[in-house]
Amino acid sequence: MASRRIVRNRQPDPVLGKQVNPLAGARSQLQRILASNDFRVPERNRKFLSYVVEEVLAGRADRIKAYSIAIEAFGRDASFDSQSDPVVRIEAGHVRRALERYYLTGGQLDPLLISIPMGGYVPTFTRRDLGFEPRPSQAIEADINGVKLRFAADTEAAMVAAVVKAVIAATSKH
Repeated sequence: MASRRIVRNRQPDPVLGKQVNPLAGARSQLQRILASNDFRVPERNRKFLSYVVEEVLAGRADRIKAYSIAIEAFGRDASFDSQSDPVVRIEAGHVRRALERYYLTGGQLDPLLISIPMGGYVPTFTRRDLGFEPRPSQAIEADINGVKLRFAADTEAAMVAAVVKAVIAATSKH
C-alpha cells in the first residue's frame, strides 16, 4: 500500500496536480479515531491525542512538550516536573499503542494516519493512497481488479477491508 508523508507546506498533489493542504482532513481523522469503538482508551489518552493534534493544526507544534501536555491536557499545576513525574511519557506510550491497534482494526481504510513518533510528542500525518477516498458522509466506491464495489456510508471499515481483501485474492488468481 503506497503512502506519502505529509509536510507542513502546501504542495502539488501528485495525482491531480493542484495545490492541497497537507493537513486537510487531520481534524476529521482525529474525530473519526475518537468516535471509533476500536480506539478504546481512557479519557486522559483522548485528551492527550486531541491536544497534540490541535496544537499542530493551530501552528504551535513547537510548544508540544511534556510540560505543556501535563498542564494543558492533564490539568496539572505549574509545579509539574517531567523529570520526576513520567505521566506524559507513560500516556504517550499508551496512545501510540492504541493508535497502532486502531489502524490494524477499524482504521485499516482510513486515508490519513496520525502517529506520534518515539522520542517526542508531535504527531505526524501520513496520507495513504487507497485508490479511493472514503468519506464518512458518502458511500465508499472502488473498482478492484475490475470488480466494482459500493458500500454504504455506515459500513464498518473492517467489513470493507475484509471484502476488498477477498476480492483482491479472488481476482488475482485469474
